[in-house]
Amino acid sequence: MPYSIDALDAATVDLLKRQRFQDAYIRPIAWRGSKMMGVSARANRIWGSHFNPTEKLKGIRLDIAEYRRPDPKTAQCASKAAGLDMICPISKHAAEAKGYAEL
Repeated sequence: MPYSIDALDAATVDLLKRQRFQDAYIRPIAWRGSKMMGVSARANRIWGSHFNPTEKLKGIRLDIAEYRRPDPKTAQCASKAAGLDMICPISKHAAEAKGYAEL
């Protein structure tokens, strides 16, 4: 990211002051890359294809993720509070480590 944590914190405080918020919830989010709309955080490019065009011509190797989201009746899987949002990047990184392009 082109900004330091201190710069982002200062910009947040400045914005809150200008908006006259005294009590607010701030959730900073930084999107890593802008071309690839996937869950992988490794080697993400800016505005790239989801798959390498050369690899697509050869055929893309896929894998099945080790983890599954639980049935909605067994856990609150619609909420990120339980940490279930980490299933996707963990599974994607595991597939990449085995040489697969996707799972």
